Amino acid sequence: MTDDHLRNALWPEALALTRDRHDAEDLVQECLAVLLTHRSSIRDPGLQLAWCRVVLRNLFRQQLRRRWWETVLPIDELPPVPHDPWSAVDAGLSVAASLQELPAPQRESLRSFYLGGRSIKETEVALGRPEGTIKRWLHEGRESMRMKLGAHAKGRTLARIYASDWEESVSSIVFGAVSEAGFTPSISSVPRSGVLPNDAGLFVFGERVGCRSGLELLLAVRASEGIANTPVVLFGSARKTAILAAWQAQADIYLTDPACPELAGLLIRLWAANASGATGP
Repeated sequence: MTDDHLRNALWPEALALTRDRHDAEDLVQECLAVLLTHRSSIRDPGLQLAWCRVVLRNLFRQQLRRRWWETVLPIDELPPVPHDPWSAVDAGLSVAASLQELPAPQRESLRSFYLGGRSIKETEVALGRPEGTIKRWLHEGRESMRMKLGAHAKGRTLARIYASDWEESVSSIVFGAVSEAGFTPSISSVPRSGVLPNDAGLFVFGERVGCRSGLELLLAVRASEGIANTPVVLFGSARKTAILAAWQAQADIYLTDPACPELAGLLIRLWAANASGATGP
């Protein structure tokens, strides 16, 4: 696939994320620049578009994170955080690996439509089956993938909330905001093993979680291969040292007030940066 074809395929998704034509163009250009540097590492050229889509969302997530933190501290006070968007692509492409476990019709229709960038009509021609059958295969395949990749059985992404320092009223506020954003919230406790489950699409950490801090759990997430790229909302103090530590640990959102009225809206934008073809969290 040529760069022009990639640009045309990525443009609608970039525009949907940024909601601004100039920002969308910049995002696509940045994505193609990353591709130019790493193109030789893509073993299957047919997966170029899928890789680019993951990189596109990773780049947009970085932009969201940086814009949010600029409102917390002046930009010149934020230390650099080394982060290569390409390093997160393999995790995003777990979708491609999971396809191998699906029945052949579902696998090929999903591969054609989502990874190959073909339309329903083009997929119909490529697979030699009628449109209704293709749509049914896509629906069944999406549902199977949703379960395999850890989405909640009702089709809403699971959000695990860990906090021991909140009163019940505060927990209810956060629970409600997470639910309003389209997630399925679950008040959770850290397992004895200390290993967090990999079934969540979002982690929410209070300042204290039992004998641990939310920052410790954030660092554990970023160091865990299976969940390293899962979005994290961290609540903590307004101390400058705490804010800088959370920034360097790559919290996606840092808040000092669990009752923040902006939480639901922030989560919706954060979900959009991580969505992989679904229509909602």
